[in-house]
Amino acid sequence: MGFLVNADGFAKSRGRSRVVQDCTPLVDAVSETFKRVQAPFFCPGHKRGVGASPEAMDLIGRTAFQADLCELPELDSLSSPNGVIMQAETAAAKAFGAKRTFFLINGSTAGVISSIVAAVRLGRKKIVLPRNAHQCAVHALVVSGADGVFLLPEYSEAEDILHGVTPDAVKQALQENPGEIAAVFIVSPTYHGVTSDIAAIADIAHQHGALLIVDEAHGAHSSFHEKLPTAALELNADVVVQSTHKTLGSLTQSAMMHLGKQCSLQDADIHSALSLVQSTSPSYLLLSSLDAARAYAAKEGPAIYDTVVGLAQDARRRINAIDGLSILEKPESMSEIDPTRLTVCLGELTCSGFDVDEFLCEKHGVYAELPSFRHITFILSIGTSVEDVERLVSGFESVASQFRRPEGDQGLNVSALVPQTPAFGEPVISARDAFFKMKEQVALDEAVGRICASPVCPYPPGIPVLLPGEKISAECVDYLKMVLDIGGSVTGAQGDIISCLVLEGTGKT
Repeated sequence: MGFLVNADGFAKSRGRSRVVQDCTPLVDAVSETFKRVQAPFFCPGHKRGVGASPEAMDLIGRTAFQADLCELPELDSLSSPNGVIMQAETAAAKAFGAKRTFFLINGSTAGVISSIVAAVRLGRKKIVLPRNAHQCAVHALVVSGADGVFLLPEYSEAEDILHGVTPDAVKQALQENPGEIAAVFIVSPTYHGVTSDIAAIADIAHQHGALLIVDEAHGAHSSFHEKLPTAALELNADVVVQSTHKTLGSLTQSAMMHLGKQCSLQDADIHSALSLVQSTSPSYLLLSSLDAARAYAAKEGPAIYDTVVGLAQDARRRINAIDGLSILEKPESMSEIDPTRLTVCLGELTCSGFDVDEFLCEKHGVYAELPSFRHITFILSIGTSVEDVERLVSGFESVASQFRRPEGDQGLNVSALVPQTPAFGEPVISARDAFFKMKEQVALDEAVGRICASPVCPYPPGIPVLLPGEKISAECVDYLKMVLDIGGSVTGAQGDIISCLVLEGTGKT
């Protein structure tokens, strides 16, 4: 699908008017400025590449060094924009349908932390969030001092995949904490492209006076094609954080945060919170790449995603036809699934996703986004080619041949191996208090009754059983040991060693 431009110069997509987005104010300003500079007596020290090492010059090229400028007067200020950065952010807001857009040069992490900090500053001190949220959401609790009200995400046992949270789960959390919730924080789409019922969750949150913050890190492209999941901004989310670099064309580490049309947060709230997590020396390469990626996606994205969605549908059909393989479909309890996110389930093969990842890398030059025990996930995006898809499908034909299950072999059944998830740790102190206390490394067998110092998350299934400030139970320890025994991994631990708090004067807590 392409943009349909009407007589007023607006372009239609999903029934919403959009200004035609040919301008790139920040790209143009950086390009013009680096050509004017003849004798740089400002940072950075490489002075337009003259002082760069030959190896670095060979890697990224002279133009990248020339464009690596600091906040010169004509290039505006990221922390208080009123020139070309503001013009670029305004163009992005129009492209994505936001009231206001902020460029981020510390990834979606900066947007998640700052949005939660800004929400808590409105007066309430609790945040509803899924137990499997990105670690930066827990870091936001540390920075803001808020308490987390954690929800269990939906879980597909057959595929061993976590999804989003349901409106009912959010409603229950809000009802159990009346007048205390500053914001509901959800992840949608998930790593596997599955979206929650954002519209329903937004209504519930707003009925209880809470903001809805959506971690849409994997959904920046959703605004640019009708066959992609509906963007969170169109479903009444208050704050949406997107990793533009993940699915559009900006450089890694660049992202955007959008405020919804009805969001009560003000620019000053966001800028104040962003000052905690963003550099005062922002990279103009990252900032310019956001400006350029927005313009390209707005102008060419609909036509390009016609092709990308078609490639994804073709890959889905062909991989589904390979004996022993299947592609994840939309779970019944969730809203939509991104057709450009392919999660290949390996239920009928005698291998793990890690085995497949290694095989595809070594034999076919195919690199996945996320391998796991029973599945492996691939992202098709604005930069995916026909040749890429052909190599992917060919690789899986080889995988099926290499790891075909012998007749009578039941294969690997992870759900039978992984024990039932235990009750989570009991909160004793806040995540913030836990962060600032002394810590020590303790063997699992000696950790029962101690207070956890950092998130401990076993894979499978990917839900943290312990978070900072929670008491470690014997049940949790037994569970972690069983996950390790079956060959799983535990983030937040070094083998069977985890981090616990030290209480001053006792040496133990």
